Amino acid sequence: MIEMVEAYILGQISPKREKEALSKIAEINCVNEVDIVYGKYDLIAKVTTDSMEELKNIVREEIRKTGVIELTQTLVVTEV
Repeated sequence: MIEMVEAYILGQISPKREKEALSKIAEINCVNEVDIVYGKYDLIAKVTTDSMEELKNIVREEIRKTGVIELTQTLVVTEV
């Protein structure tokens, strides 16, 4: 049985590129939701993948390489 991995990705966006970041992140496979937020981070994206390895690749190879995200923090959802 494959257990899905859910995570929230927080991102700091390059100045004045919020709309571009929202559009680019929304196009990434496995991104279910994405919103602009206020605070230390500018963006939050909910991601669902088939494995931790896939999650790692989404963050490293897609989200960080959009050219508009300066910093990320990944929060993996867990059961209690």
